[in-house]
Amino acid sequence: MLDRIQTLLTEIKEMTDHLAHDLRSPLTRIRGHAEVTLATAKSLNEYEVMAADTIEECDRLLDMVNTMLLIRKPKRG
Repeated sequence: MLDRIQTLLTEIKEMTDHLAHDLRSPLTRIRGHAEVTLATAKSLNEYEVMAADTIEECDRLLDMVNTMLLIRKPKRG
């Protein structure tokens, strides 16, 4: 029984580590892109491209979060 609990705790830790990495990557891309654009952009079009990229990354993050919520939702029936 203790071995099973230890295995479950290890699996939870690994899953949490993977989730943190998966969420950190798009957030880092959003921040980096915004910083570069703010430092170097010279036209409205460059800001529009940054905004569109940010929206796409946010959509990816929302998909990940929604998937995580769907996975953790208990099945009924």
